Amino acid sequence: MRHTQLAIACSVILVAAASAQFTDASYTEAFDRAVKEDKVFLVHATAVWCGPCKMMDRDTYSEESVQEWLRANAIAVKVDVDEQPDRAEELGIRAMPTMVVFKGGEEFDRVTGYRGPDDFLGWLEDVKAGRSTLDALRESAGDRPMDAGGRVDIFGRMEIAQQLVEAREFDAALEEYLWLWNNAGNHDEYFEDSRGALLGYEIGVLSSRYPKAKEAFAAICDEIEEQLREQPTWSELGDWLALNIEVLERSAPVLAWVDRNIEDEEGQRSLRRFFGQLQPFLIEHGRWRDTGRLISRPEATVRSTRGMLNMMGSAMSHSDLENLPEEYDPMAYFHTESELELSQTVFALIAAGRIEEAAATANLAAELLPELDITERLMEFFDEHTEIRDDAKRAFAGREDLPDAVAEAIN
Repeated sequence: MRHTQLAIACSVILVAAASAQFTDASYTEAFDRAVKEDKVFLVHATAVWCGPCKMMDRDTYSEESVQEWLRANAIAVKVDVDEQPDRAEELGIRAMPTMVVFKGGEEFDRVTGYRGPDDFLGWLEDVKAGRSTLDALRESAGDRPMDAGGRVDIFGRMEIAQQLVEAREFDAALEEYLWLWNNAGNHDEYFEDSRGALLGYEIGVLSSRYPKAKEAFAAICDEIEEQLREQPTWSELGDWLALNIEVLERSAPVLAWVDRNIEDEEGQRSLRRFFGQLQPFLIEHGRWRDTGRLISRPEATVRSTRGMLNMMGSAMSHSDLENLPEEYDPMAYFHTESELELSQTVFALIAAGRIEEAAATANLAAELLPELDITERLMEFFDEHTEIRDDAKRAFAGREDLPDAVAEAIN
């Protein structure tokens, strides 16, 4: 009991020490004071539910060296994105924690995500010296040749593009992503046949905030579609899918392509080649039966999930991750995501009439993953699609191998 009380007391002291580094003045007052005193203005965007934010209070802002730097060089404020949504929108906050620094009244740099004390202090020192995150990334990634003659750190260039989006330098970000789209495969073999899958999501983030980027990649997608009519290749088809799904949000042509291929075995083989891209898209559009028809080796999903959770548990037991705040428990996150994936698999198999495989998959999950419970998710799916529940009741009637999770969900 005393140990617990001591731990709680220490935690309270650390949070109080961290909070002391932030002024109680209003955002505008703190901003004006930083300009007047020629100090860095540091904005820490947070939320009460943000686990990594609490970790920074505990680990980073409570560190004496960080506190000394802030006292000497900065005026710091916290912005709760839920309490100050207009300010968060003005600052372009997309995730928490985000730390934004201003020098001379102008935004100089920003970083997103948890930063430990050493990493955070190093960033602050770079800011003081006039070196931004983009500067550091460009130094590490090297110069970007405009032809295929040299080798470029493509993942380093992707980081630069992402940071440009974070900094709202959208023109420069578009230039970077266009270069990556046209040249990445010449410098990194991973991108030769998978540039759409590797770049699509990030280009989509830019396009959602910058219409000019969507226009540019719409033109590229249209060109690819013309090439597919003349001489289709797997890599171009993957690019076309990625651009339509991740960037342009064009569902009609993708669904039409699925419909043309889903009814015959050869067409299904083509669809399965891109199942990783198609699965969330099909589920989003309520195409559960099509999803279930395309799933291959469903029981392997259960075994791979067991392996992943074992690996996560081992990693946590050999690191400081076990001491994270309860609100930011990686294992809880992986449990939730694994329950979602398994319940989607079982439900899609039922929707497709693959009853034997659905039962085998659910029973194997109950055996190998007793810490997971897919019942609640299945109930949600059946409630949304009552016609599939009715089919399931008929299909599972009288079966002795009816999984408990399915039995509870359909009744």
